[in-house]
Amino acid sequence: MSALRLAFALGEGGVAPSPALSVQRWIGGASGEAERPLLVCDLSADASTGIAASNDLWTWFGVQILPGDLAAPPEAQGLLINVMTIGEAQDEEFNDWYNTEHMPRLMALEGVLAARRFRVIDGAPRYAALYHLSHRDICQGPRWVAAATTPWTKRMQRYRTGNKRMTFTRAP
Repeated sequence: MSALRLAFALGEGGVAPSPALSVQRWIGGASGEAERPLLVCDLSADASTGIAASNDLWTWFGVQILPGDLAAPPEAQGLLINVMTIGEAQDEEFNDWYNTEHMPRLMALEGVLAARRFRVIDGAPRYAALYHLSHRDICQGPRWVAAATTPWTKRMQRYRTGNKRMTFTRAP
């Protein structure tokens, strides 16, 4: 199977592109910010467009790079999205760290149903990581912090720009 594409929109008025393989609606956002609706759409590998943007809508469109063809699990009740850009000089090491240490350590935690990485098709930030969780609080607990805290992680954090961490729960 070819790599899936992903589109997400943060804010009011997101309309899923047609056809979408799956559509999930969430509510949440970054710590300290007002909660907002989020629309997440898994799209086929040949999708050429994401979600149409408006003034009140932040959109992102990318291709899955890890594991490549994993769709969003429908049973997830929590979602963590991390978006970031990394400098060109550190890009290779960053991807090695994310794929071989960071994501596997977090995937091993109880309650993490799936972890997926995407690279932007056009625009910024360059990368997005989505962690589908049995509940939102998993990514805020001591086990998560312990799994995510390594010397290599601390080194790579210095090179990230535009980093934003957002957590969500299923919209009613």
